[in-house]
Amino acid sequence: MMTESKKIKIRVCQGTACFVMGASELLEAFEDMPKEWNDVLDVAPVPCLNFCNERAEVGSMPYVTIDGVPYSSMTSVKLRAMMKRLVETAKSPVDNPNSN
Repeated sequence: MMTESKKIKIRVCQGTACFVMGASELLEAFEDMPKEWNDVLDVAPVPCLNFCNERAEVGSMPYVTIDGVPYSSMTSVKLRAMMKRLVETAKSPVDNPNSN
């Protein structure tokens, strides 16, 4: 199991604009995720990421950040696929260049 500081941090904007554009559906993706994913992912809603006001170049709502990297136009399908890849990558054995 990873320590809290090593977990992949996923934050979902719950600001008014993101909420209206489907952020509540993104939270459902977290509620339905397999329990073992909790070992790798630290998922939390946040009041507002403020991207729609300050960072229009990021894209459109709803917004999510994964370890601080912003993702726009997020859907529950896209988010679940990203979470699955993150968990699979985190749990795969690291190649050891010194092993034969």
